[in-house]
Amino acid sequence: MLARKRGGVLNVASTSAFQPGPLMAVYYASKAFVLSFSEALWREAQGTGVKVSCLCPGPTASKFRERAGTGNTRLTSLGTPMSSRSVAEEGYRGFSRTSAS
Repeated sequence: MLARKRGGVLNVASTSAFQPGPLMAVYYASKAFVLSFSEALWREAQGTGVKVSCLCPGPTASKFRERAGTGNTRLTSLGTPMSSRSVAEEGYRGFSRTSAS
């Protein structure tokens, strides 16, 4: 992408990237890493024609919480979940509207 001076990277983190997560410390920390990594790549890519961004969706309808065993915590019951499809479509639309720095 750098050689072609065009392209893009859209990483997916979560609102979990902005807070500690009881019962899911590694998950929350990994999302914080994805966000930090994306911010660093964004800075490194400035002026190259390559755009970098990070999608941080909130609650998303899936079986993730059920499979992780955290479906009944107060934290995971906050907010109205968006469908996975809606998150993907909105994230891609937003990314497509941005320009490379």
